[in-house]
Amino acid sequence: MGHVTHADHFPALHEERIASSDIAGVVVMSLAAVATAWCAYQSSVWGGLQARHYAAASKLRQEAVQQHLEGNQMLALDSSLFTSYVAARADNKDALANYMQQRFRPEMKVAMDAWLAKQPLEHVDAPKTPFLMPEYQNKAWVAGREAEALANNEMVEGVHSNHHSETYVLATVLFAVVLFFAGVGPKLPRPAARRLAFWFSAGLLVLTLLWMVTLPIAWS
Repeated sequence: MGHVTHADHFPALHEERIASSDIAGVVVMSLAAVATAWCAYQSSVWGGLQARHYAAASKLRQEAVQQHLEGNQMLALDSSLFTSYVAARADNKDALANYMQQRFRPEMKVAMDAWLAKQPLEHVDAPKTPFLMPEYQNKAWVAGREAEALANNEMVEGVHSNHHSETYVLATVLFAVVLFFAGVGPKLPRPAARRLAFWFSAGLLVLTLLWMVTLPIAWS
């Protein structure tokens, strides 16, 4: 019966280590591939959200411009009627003045009544015109400011979405590096180089995964 030496175990042990190393490399590459697909998906979703936020911001800014233009037209109408009202009062044309006053917009009429209640012709500290009264409201201007504020919020959300999309792209690049070293490692001639490539890819995989789980998630 032959005697088995320690040397006889070396080939089997060597093959077992190679097999274990190959399995570990496959695990690293598989995890990196799945993570890459997830990051690509998240980058795409955040990119879509960015586009929607920017589109909404553009639409709201157009609405804000339209509201401001409408508000300017309201102001021009109010100013014209007020000027005609003052001129009619100055000429003692009460019927014409009353007619002009009846033509005021509801918001203008409220401001006008509050202004007249202060008796501006008798009190020098009273506002010079009803347009300086806090009661004077231009609903188109208010709507324009609200639309502008919403547009700014949409722009901010768009910037955030763009940042998240780019962050996931960076994570995708890191996982690509993991795939490269995990794939090229077994083909290196020296065992030390193979081990270095494996542990580098495994370490980078773990660090990138830990970072990835802290990133915000969006769903389409």
